[in-house]
Formats: sequence, structure tokens, C-alpha cells
Amino acid sequence: MTIVKERETENKGLCKEWLGSTKKLLIDGKWVEPKSGKYFKTYNPATEEAICDVAEGGKEDVDLAVKAARRAFRRRRLAQKNERCTTRSHHVQTS
Repeated sequence: MTIVKERETENKGLCKEWLGSTKKLLIDGKWVEPKSGKYFKTYNPATEEAICDVAEGGKEDVDLAVKAARRAFRRRRLAQKNERCTTRSHHVQTS
């Protein structure tokens, strides 16, 4: 029981540490600063305590994120197409 309590306390500390840090934007698999340099505070609705600063994505950030998402989508579609070709090829060879 003591180990569980210690873990719980440790996890709460890690969560609080993570929540207390400034949040960036996740674009193309990387955490990046917003192009505008703007951030806003987010609050715990139960206590109204400030939790952390969150990056405010603007038009430039959205454009970068959309381009990254389109690239990822094309890569995934190509990978799926290659998987289908490989699977069909395997069925033809083993039939």
C-alpha cells in the first residue's frame, strides 16, 4: 500500500510539473514555438488557478500544420498502397 501511495504522489508531482510548463504547438511531429510568439493562460475551472501558458497558433502556424498534415496523409496513403500491393503479390505467389 505504501508503494501505491508513493507512486501516486510521484505521479501527481510529475503531472503538476508538466502542467506548469509552457506548452508549444505540435507541428510535423515537433514541438515548436508559435510564429507570433503569443501565448495565453489556461485556468483550472474548479479553482480558477492558472495552470500554464499555451501557445496561441495563428494563421502562419495553421498553414504549416495543414501542410504537414497533408504530407503525412500522402505518405500514409502511399504506405497503405504499398502494403496492399505487397499483400496481393504475396497471395498471388502462394496461391
